Amino acid sequence: MRIPFVSLALVLSVGCASAPSDPGVPQAAAWRGASVSTESARPAAESRLSSADLPRSLVQSILDGYDRRIELALHNLANQYTAGYKRKVPQFVAEPGDGSRVARVIAVYSVGELEMTNRNLDLAIDGDGFFRVCLPSGFLEYTRDGRLGINDEGKLVTLAGYVLQPEITIPSDILEINIDREGRVSGRLASCPDTRADFGQLNLFRFVNPVGLLETSMNLLRETPESGPAFRATSSEFGCGSLHQGFLERSNVEAGHELVELQHAREAKERFLRSVGLF
Repeated sequence: MRIPFVSLALVLSVGCASAPSDPGVPQAAAWRGASVSTESARPAAESRLSSADLPRSLVQSILDGYDRRIELALHNLANQYTAGYKRKVPQFVAEPGDGSRVARVIAVYSVGELEMTNRNLDLAIDGDGFFRVCLPSGFLEYTRDGRLGINDEGKLVTLAGYVLQPEITIPSDILEINIDREGRVSGRLASCPDTRADFGQLNLFRFVNPVGLLETSMNLLRETPESGPAFRATSSEFGCGSLHQGFLERSNVEAGHELVELQHAREAKERFLRSVGLF
């Protein structure tokens, strides 16, 4: 069955900030958090679909795109207060015979606002670096969530209990802990309160193409061939940024933007359904 053709200007009026459809482009734009239009994918699709009818596969592809936009906007809103969370956007590509579709979802790596907490084990990264953690499985993964703690073995860990790499052990009689902008960890101990002791160096890690990182769970990312290997540095090297003790990086989600995107996606979906007689 064929469905009457509707203007592709309406069908593909995606209107959201996303990464470009060209897989060679994301490093410069999405990495720095630029708002990139998906228009590049649409004119090609429009020129191919100048027939009198729309196939059902194209209709379903368009509806799936609207549903994905709605889902991502809701997901971003739900995580606007999650420390270090990066907003997610769809990446659209042109597909022969089917117009455009959502190829994948990518994260926008712009730095969120730094919020003062005055908690000594809260750390914010003001730059492009990541913390490295070791999971119980032995996998090494990465995060920008700087809500840290000390486990029963005295090791610095994330809120979820994952041990920071390289490991830093804090003595049990710690009175005061300090982490400077370069990642040097020191403090005073009850056994020697007048002397400052050094506990280790906290390193940050960076990727050539962080857009290629694989999100394995909330705020945890894994290295992939697309991201390239992680390279290690102290916080000030290679643009990794500086550390701020007593601060957390807020998510880079702007609630107003996501609400507008949510409304536009819902309205566009409804208009499309009406235009093809399915509403």
